[in-house]
Formats: sequence, C-alpha cells, structure tokens
Amino acid sequence: MDIPFEFNLYSSLLLPAFIQGLLFTLLSLLRFSRQKRLYDLFLAGLLVVLSIRLSFWMLGFAGWYDRHNGFATFMFYFPFNTLAFIGPCLYFYFLSLTNRNFVLTKRHWPHLILPISLLLLGLTKFMIDFLYYYPFPLT
Repeated sequence: MDIPFEFNLYSSLLLPAFIQGLLFTLLSLLRFSRQKRLYDLFLAGLLVVLSIRLSFWMLGFAGWYDRHNGFATFMFYFPFNTLAFIGPCLYFYFLSLTNRNFVLTKRHWPHLILPISLLLLGLTKFMIDFLYYYPFPLT
C-alpha cells in the first residue's frame, strides 16, 4: 500500500515547514535524552503540536480528502485541531525555561483539562462511529 501524496504548489510549500518541524522535534528530544532539561521536552511538544496543525493542510492539499478510502477517514478522525494544546505547551515551556527547578505538580494539571477532554471527545466519537455505526460497507 503506497501513501498517496500529490505534489502541487500548496502541498509543496507546506512540506518543508512540516519536515523542519519534525526534525527540530527529534533534535529537541535527543537533547532532552542527553541533558535532561525539561524545557527541551516542552519545546518538542510545542513543535509537534504546531507540525500536526500544519500537516492537516498539507495532507489535504496533497489529495487525501479526494481518495474516499482509509486516508480520508484518517483525515476526519485524527485530532488535527491542536489549538487547545498550544497554550499549555507554551506556558509550560516558558515556566521551565525561566525556572530551572520547575516540575509539573498537581496545581499545573488544570491547564490540561481542555486538551485532554477534547482528546477524549474525539476518541469517543471514533469508538461510537466504528463500533456502533461502522461507517464502511462489509463488501
């Protein structure tokens, strides 16, 4: 099974930014594994969230919506709308960058209520659609 990607002007312009976001995410995770600085982990999370947001447009322009197969289904169910994650990632990145002794505690968890609830809502929608309604024909 080959992954379809039709290069056009729009998807070609978004692809380098997406690849650069993933590259710097991996570099930040590599530096976190060596130096154990928490702000590298939050920077990697912020870059992943922004890259996922960008990949929605890139894959859409590359023809994934037009396929009417598993790739289009992926586009409908994957949580590309990551705006709720940007705020907490940026906030925790700033806190860990300005305070070397920063650790996540119980008082920081309320910042993650909205992103986690949106993930659970998407997962519930996916499970209801695929376990109860089963959107694909049996043939």
